Amino acid sequence: MKAKQANTKKKSSNTSAKKLPRGLSRARIKRILVPIDFSSFSEAALAYAQPIATAFNARIDVVYADETNYGEIATFGPIDVELLRAQYSDESSKKIKELAKALRDSGFKSTGIHRSGRAHHVITEVAKETNVDLIVIATHGHSGLEHLLMGSTAENVVRHASCPVLSVRPNTNG
Repeated sequence: MKAKQANTKKKSSNTSAKKLPRGLSRARIKRILVPIDFSSFSEAALAYAQPIATAFNARIDVVYADETNYGEIATFGPIDVELLRAQYSDESSKKIKELAKALRDSGFKSTGIHRSGRAHHVITEVAKETNVDLIVIATHGHSGLEHLLMGSTAENVVRHASCPVLSVRPNTNG
Protein backbone atom coordinates (compact mmCIF):
# COMPACT_ATOMS: atom_id res chain seq x y z
CA MET A 1 0.00 0.00 0.00
CA LYS A 2 2.80 2.45 0.91
CA ALA A 3 4.63 1.64 -2.33
CA LYS A 4 1.50 2.48 -4.31
CA GLN A 5 1.16 5.84 -2.50
CA ALA A 6 4.83 6.62 -3.17
CA ASN A 7 4.36 5.85 -6.88
CA THR A 8 1.29 8.11 -6.98
CA LYS A 9 3.24 10.97 -5.40
CA LYS A 10 6.14 10.42 -7.77
CA LYS A 11 3.83 10.52 -10.81
CA SER A 12 2.20 13.78 -9.72
CA SER A 13 5.55 15.49 -9.14
CA ASN A 14 6.84 14.30 -12.52
CA THR A 15 3.67 15.51 -14.23
CA SER A 16 4.38 19.16 -13.34
CA ALA A 17 8.02 18.76 -14.36
CA LYS A 18 6.99 17.45 -17.79
CA LYS A 19 5.01 20.64 -18.46
CA LEU A 20 8.10 22.79 -17.96
CA PRO A 21 10.62 23.66 -20.65
CA ARG A 22 13.51 21.21 -20.77
CA GLY A 23 16.17 21.88 -18.13
CA LEU A 24 13.92 23.73 -15.69
CA SER A 25 12.60 20.68 -13.83
CA ARG A 26 15.67 20.53 -11.54
CA ALA A 27 16.08 24.26 -10.99
CA ARG A 28 15.06 26.08 -7.84
CA ILE A 29 13.05 29.09 -8.89
CA LYS A 30 11.45 31.27 -6.23
CA ARG A 31 11.37 34.65 -7.97
CA ILE A 32 10.67 35.38 -11.65
CA LEU A 33 11.01 38.81 -13.22
CA VAL A 34 9.03 39.64 -16.35
CA PRO A 35 9.86 42.92 -18.12
CA ILE A 36 6.69 44.53 -19.45
CA ASP A 37 6.33 47.15 -22.17
CA PHE A 38 2.57 46.56 -22.51
CA SER A 39 2.99 45.01 -25.97
CA SER A 40 1.49 41.70 -27.04
CA PHE A 41 5.06 40.34 -26.98
CA SER A 42 5.55 41.07 -23.29
CA GLU A 43 2.07 39.73 -22.54
CA ALA A 44 3.13 36.46 -24.19
CA ALA A 45 6.25 36.34 -21.98
CA LEU A 46 4.09 36.89 -18.91
CA ALA A 47 1.75 34.08 -20.01
CA TYR A 48 4.80 31.84 -20.47
CA ALA A 49 6.10 32.67 -16.98
CA GLN A 50 2.88 31.76 -15.18
CA PRO A 51 3.01 27.94 -15.46
CA ILE A 52 6.68 28.06 -14.45
CA ALA A 53 5.76 30.12 -11.39
CA THR A 54 2.94 27.72 -10.59
CA ALA A 55 5.19 24.66 -10.86
CA PHE A 56 7.79 26.18 -8.53
CA ASN A 57 5.43 28.14 -6.30
CA ALA A 58 7.42 31.21 -7.33
CA ARG A 59 6.45 34.84 -7.29
CA ILE A 60 6.23 36.87 -10.50
CA ASP A 61 7.41 40.44 -10.36
CA VAL A 62 6.79 42.69 -13.35
CA VAL A 63 9.01 45.63 -14.26
CA TYR A 64 8.41 48.55 -16.61
CA ALA A 65 11.33 50.71 -17.75
CA ASP A 66 10.45 54.23 -18.89
CA GLU A 67 12.99 54.97 -21.63
CA THR A 68 11.29 58.15 -22.84
CA ASN A 69 13.72 60.95 -23.62
CA TYR A 70 11.69 63.94 -22.52
CA GLY A 71 14.44 66.34 -23.60
CA GLU A 72 13.91 65.33 -27.23
CA ILE A 73 10.16 65.86 -26.90
CA ALA A 74 10.75 69.44 -25.70
CA THR A 75 12.50 70.30 -28.99
CA PHE A 76 9.12 70.16 -30.76
CA GLY A 77 7.96 73.35 -29.08
CA PRO A 78 7.05 74.86 -25.76
CA ILE A 79 6.11 71.99 -23.50
CA ASP A 80 6.22 71.47 -19.77
CA VAL A 81 8.61 68.52 -19.72
CA GLU A 82 8.28 67.96 -15.98
CA LEU A 83 4.48 67.90 -16.19
CA LEU A 84 4.63 65.49 -19.14
CA ARG A 85 7.11 63.26 -17.31
CA ALA A 86 4.95 63.21 -14.17
CA GLN A 87 1.75 62.41 -16.09
CA TYR A 88 3.33 59.64 -18.16
CA SER A 89 5.16 58.22 -15.16
CA ASP A 90 1.96 58.19 -13.10
CA GLU A 91 0.07 56.46 -15.92
CA SER A 92 2.67 53.74 -16.55
CA SER A 93 3.21 53.24 -12.82
CA LYS A 94 -0.53 52.76 -12.37
CA LYS A 95 -0.66 50.25 -15.24
CA ILE A 96 2.23 48.14 -13.89
CA LYS A 97 0.68 48.12 -10.41
CA GLU A 98 -2.68 47.06 -11.87
CA LEU A 99 -0.92 44.22 -13.69
CA ALA A 100 0.72 43.07 -10.45
CA LYS A 101 -2.66 43.22 -8.72
CA ALA A 102 -4.20 41.08 -11.47
CA LEU A 103 -1.43 38.53 -10.91
CA ARG A 104 -2.11 38.57 -7.16
CA ASP A 105 -5.84 38.13 -7.85
CA SER A 106 -4.87 35.06 -9.93
CA GLY A 107 -3.03 33.56 -6.94
CA PHE A 108 0.55 34.70 -7.59
CA LYS A 109 2.70 36.76 -5.27
CA SER A 110 3.60 39.81 -7.33
CA THR A 111 4.99 43.33 -7.24
CA GLY A 112 4.88 45.93 -9.98
CA ILE A 113 8.08 47.92 -10.40
CA HIS A 114 8.36 51.14 -12.40
CA ARG A 115 11.72 52.80 -13.06
CA SER A 116 13.19 55.28 -15.50
CA GLY A 117 16.22 54.40 -17.59
CA ARG A 118 17.46 52.20 -20.38
CA ALA A 119 15.39 49.03 -20.31
CA HIS A 120 18.24 46.53 -20.14
CA HIS A 121 19.90 48.47 -17.31
CA VAL A 122 16.67 48.70 -15.34
CA ILE A 123 15.89 44.99 -15.84
CA THR A 124 19.34 43.74 -14.83
CA GLU A 125 19.53 46.12 -11.85
CA VAL A 126 16.11 45.08 -10.54
CA ALA A 127 16.98 41.41 -11.05
CA LYS A 128 20.16 41.77 -9.04
CA GLU A 129 18.60 43.93 -6.28
CA THR A 130 15.69 41.54 -5.76
CA ASN A 131 17.63 38.26 -6.11
CA VAL A 132 15.65 37.07 -9.10
CA ASP A 133 16.15 33.42 -10.09
CA LEU A 134 14.85 33.74 -13.66
CA ILE A 135 14.04 36.53 -16.09
CA VAL A 136 11.39 35.73 -18.70
CA ILE A 137 11.66 38.33 -21.45
CA ALA A 138 9.99 38.78 -24.81
CA THR A 139 11.92 39.30 -27.99
CA HIS A 140 10.26 41.57 -30.50
CA GLY A 141 11.65 39.73 -33.46
CA HIS A 142 13.49 42.69 -34.99
CA SER A 143 16.10 41.81 -37.57
CA GLY A 144 18.36 43.44 -40.08
CA LEU A 145 18.55 47.24 -40.08
CA GLU A 146 15.84 47.62 -37.44
CA HIS A 147 17.85 45.41 -35.04
CA LEU A 148 21.04 47.28 -35.88
CA LEU A 149 19.46 50.69 -35.21
CA MET A 150 17.38 49.77 -32.17
CA GLY A 151 19.55 47.11 -30.58
CA SER A 152 17.97 44.35 -28.61
CA THR A 153 16.90 44.77 -25.03
CA ALA A 154 16.57 40.99 -24.66
CA GLU A 155 20.06 40.46 -26.07
CA ASN A 156 21.57 42.97 -23.64
CA VAL A 157 19.69 41.43 -20.72
CA VAL A 158 21.04 37.99 -21.62
CA ARG A 159 24.57 39.42 -21.72
CA HIS A 160 24.40 41.33 -18.44
CA ALA A 161 21.92 39.52 -16.18
CA SER A 162 23.11 37.90 -12.97
CA CYS A 163 20.63 35.02 -13.39
CA PRO A 164 19.32 32.78 -16.19
CA VAL A 165 17.21 34.46 -18.87
CA LEU A 166 14.47 32.76 -20.82
CA SER A 167 13.63 34.64 -24.02
CA VAL A 168 10.20 34.15 -25.53
CA ARG A 169 9.93 34.66 -29.28
CA PRO A 170 6.79 36.04 -30.85
CA ASN A 171 4.47 33.53 -32.45
CA THR A 172 5.07 34.02 -36.16
CA ASN A 173 2.77 31.19 -37.22
CA GLY A 174 -0.24 33.48 -37.37
